[in-house]
Amino acid sequence: MFNGLSYEDIVSHVVVYTGNEDPNFRSYVRQLVLLAELRYLKMHDWSFLRKTGLVLPVVSGTAEYDLSFTVGPNTYTMAANEIETVRAEADNVILKRVMLDEIRRLDPDNSDGSINDTPAYWAVAGQNRIRIWPPQTKSINLQIDGKVFPQQPSPDQAGFSAFPIIPAKFQEAFIEYVKAMALDRENDDRALQKKQEALTLILQDIQSDLEVDDRIRSMEEFRYDGVSGLLDIPGFRPWD
Repeated sequence: MFNGLSYEDIVSHVVVYTGNEDPNFRSYVRQLVLLAELRYLKMHDWSFLRKTGLVLPVVSGTAEYDLSFTVGPNTYTMAANEIETVRAEADNVILKRVMLDEIRRLDPDNSDGSINDTPAYWAVAGQNRIRIWPPQTKSINLQIDGKVFPQQPSPDQAGFSAFPIIPAKFQEAFIEYVKAMALDRENDDRALQKKQEALTLILQDIQSDLEVDDRIRSMEEFRYDGVSGLLDIPGFRPWD
């Protein structure tokens, strides 16, 4: 799979484009890329930030867990308020979200459950942390769906060999945005025009990210789409 350009590739491209080869400027651009990525990710509710089936290993006796996930070369964090679903697929259980004080009252001494139990509830216990109940459970993997955020690398040569979370198909707009920020720092006359170009590309990418499949489905497809009401009922054939 093509991942686009790495952080360091983007830095080199921007340095060459601006024409400032000073090592101090290159160091600045490394910091700038990270800042630009954070700003870019806040511009829209990007679909690529939504992940499903992230694995959270649960150990009996441990009640609280940090929301940090490693998938291949990427490490993600998740804000507890961005969780959509927590489930124990192996036991066919979806955990119910409750308030933290409900769990505190339910189990003040944090000792409920047994090694045969499955987690039943979860609550926000910090920005990137959740608490489950009961704390004494079987060792099991929970699957979490929700919106992630990238764990950015340290702006050194080794760390910058990684790839941004932004997919290759959206990187052109992102790189143009970094260029605009770099030109603005240099008081370059091209900065304003480049910013306008970057924002135009970003708006196009947002529109692309919002698009749905508008293809007209056949009646046969409607029967099985799980959305179309009576059309899902076996044997219901309105076209007969």
